[in-house]
Amino acid sequence: MGKYYSLTKILRNKSQYNVIFGERSNGKTYACLKYALDKFFKTGEEFVYLRRWTDDVKAKRMQTLFTPFKEYLEKRNRKVIFKGGVFYLVDLDTDEETILAYALSISEVEHMKSSSYENVTTVIFDEFLTRRVYLVNEFVSFMNVLSTIIRKRENVKIFMLGNTVNRYCPYFSEMGLKNIEHMKQGTIDVYKYSSGMTVSVEYCTSLNRVKKGSSYFAFDNPDLKMITEGKWELGIYPHVSWKLYHENIVYSFVIVFNNKYFQGDIYNDEQGVYIYIHEKTSEIKDDTLVFSLESVPNKLYNVSVYIGGNKVLNLIRNLFLNNKVFYQNNSVGDTINNYLKGVKYG
Repeated sequence: MGKYYSLTKILRNKSQYNVIFGERSNGKTYACLKYALDKFFKTGEEFVYLRRWTDDVKAKRMQTLFTPFKEYLEKRNRKVIFKGGVFYLVDLDTDEETILAYALSISEVEHMKSSSYENVTTVIFDEFLTRRVYLVNEFVSFMNVLSTIIRKRENVKIFMLGNTVNRYCPYFSEMGLKNIEHMKQGTIDVYKYSSGMTVSVEYCTSLNRVKKGSSYFAFDNPDLKMITEGKWELGIYPHVSWKLYHENIVYSFVIVFNNKYFQGDIYNDEQGVYIYIHEKTSEIKDDTLVFSLESVPNKLYNVSVYIGGNKVLNLIRNLFLNNKVFYQNNSVGDTINNYLKGVKYG
């Protein structure tokens, strides 16, 4: 069996929060579950397995979570069963059931407030990074979940596990993790806060576990680097293959997202009418039309590119709806794609 991820390095920092991301199937979840199991057998302390959606913690999914630990449990004369949102350890001789862990979802935080988790000292938030959609105000909901679990205790350790499927994540900005995009694989950053709390962030080293069969993943698609090397997943977005001339720009606007600024130029040339979006490095002028998910009391600020309302807004909306949008590079395209998800679902 090849090498798998280990918690050894990140645990040395003794942080309350441990953010761990990297390639898929490298053993992040296994390592955290093993940590929680070892802790339970040593101290009797329980843990929470947390996901975003309720569907993620339904019985059909949870019944196989501890399958890799069959031998580990049999040596202790135990097995794990799941019922009613709770994992139980069952003694193979007496059939006695003992609570081991709880499976919870952030989307149902309101139903948790009356529950007690006073014996829980580990929280494993699995797949906190998503290529899809985050919940509205998800970070606040996550904090509410932790508040319900932790109460006034100070002995709870939180693990947040993710695959490199999307560089944009509201947790990064909300937690002040400013160096995420610049981290190198195999490194750990430690963030210290005025309260004395610390957050350790690890970008896992690639284990190259698919190297032997890497020819199966040799297509020219940057998304596959996430599978084979643990690189950040980037989609392939439309690029211009012709020369752009400034005099063909008929209107420009700005999109602000995740503290980054992008300029959309509407061109009218031999290719037709289309939008070209690129990074903006200059200041935003007072008379510029701006799109931002943040609410700003200014008539030139709009949340959605899809709303329309006047000649210019209608044109922008139609160009987006008809896929007449091109990007400076895949990174720009990926960021704007995340902005559009917020527009559609926020």
